[in-house]
Amino acid sequence: MKVLAFLFVALFVFVYGSHEYLEGSKVYDVKPMTKKHLLVASSVEQIPGVDVWQRAHVLGRIARVLVLKESLDQFELVLKSANIPFEVVIEDPKSVIEAEIKQQKMARMNRLNGTISFTSYNRYDEINAYLDVLAEKYPTRVTVETLGTTEEGREIKVIKISSNGGNNPNKPIIVSDAGVHAREWIAPATALYMITKLVEDITERDVADNVDWFIIPLINPDGYEYTHTDDRMWRKTRTMATSTECPGVDANRNYDFKWSNIGNFSKPCSILFSGPSAFSEVESQVIRNLINDNKSRVKAYLTIHSYGKYFMYPYAYDGSSPPNVEELISLGNQVASTIDALAAPGSEKYVVTNSADAMKYTSPGSSGDWAMGAGGVNLSYVIELPPKSEEPGFDLPPSDIEQVVKETWGGILVLARYVMNKSI
Repeated sequence: MKVLAFLFVALFVFVYGSHEYLEGSKVYDVKPMTKKHLLVASSVEQIPGVDVWQRAHVLGRIARVLVLKESLDQFELVLKSANIPFEVVIEDPKSVIEAEIKQQKMARMNRLNGTISFTSYNRYDEINAYLDVLAEKYPTRVTVETLGTTEEGREIKVIKISSNGGNNPNKPIIVSDAGVHAREWIAPATALYMITKLVEDITERDVADNVDWFIIPLINPDGYEYTHTDDRMWRKTRTMATSTECPGVDANRNYDFKWSNIGNFSKPCSILFSGPSAFSEVESQVIRNLINDNKSRVKAYLTIHSYGKYFMYPYAYDGSSPPNVEELISLGNQVASTIDALAAPGSEKYVVTNSADAMKYTSPGSSGDWAMGAGGVNLSYVIELPPKSEEPGFDLPPSDIEQVVKETWGGILVLARYVMNKSI
């Protein structure tokens, strides 16, 4: 039986080195209202040139979809034939993305002296320079380690933050990563804000002193840099071993827990390609090793994504619930309500849900599932950060960065205090 796993997911063969392939494309808001809509939607998976930006994890919630020019007629025909509500929300995504790239280049300053900004997006070299400066300035609180080296020779660094040098075996550890999907720029920005609040601008001393934090602010640096230099919509790693024509693996489908290599997961040109084998990517190996090396102390795992305003718990591979599902939902609701209270007035609320939920959008081999199912971390969450407030997309403008990172930090504090109090 074919699982209704991917609402409007297609092969998405975008292998170009510029944004010319977006000429004539459109971005749609699609609102599935019935189970019949979901059945029809499954056929759209097979249309090449469709990319899901935001999935409707609950009925009546918007799904946002980018469709290339050659697939527009077929895409709309399927929706109209089933009376599925939709509208075009971006008529010219190419110009929107190119305007963002131009803005980012103009905003980029030489911050290699170890400072970062929350008014523009920081690049790989700036992020690493910042981590190194923190380690130098705060040697009793900060340790920076290189966990691995990518296909293109970039270091994946973790910053370990502890009030006592990490030597207290009774203190809980929270592990967090960001940027596994390269185009989700707001995710690394949020991780960097977490680091700033735990090291340089400590206003919540309790969680800074009583929890050890292992944060990887940029886990897919090759893909991230490629989105800045070549293709803003790139999502995967940049591994060439499987296919030079269609490089890269979705590292969030690459973990050895219910890993799958069938359907779109087996196609190198799919944005969902799970790799030639589980843990084929260094980007997934580093999380495995970090958690396994600290298994007795890691009490929570948070992977940061965008976008959609979801706070999700395992299991993503089939929608089943872990034994502590009530705890996960209760804590998730506290986190979500805190973020909602800090958000701009009128903002859409966060949804707390199983990562696959009742609609069976499945994600076998994900980091959140592995952390709980194999890594033994009982509190494992995925957060999907907000889109920009006007036209929807990954291209959250620099003017929105500060609001998003601050409200998200408020929710993360709830998670951290829960971990801290539970460990006392």
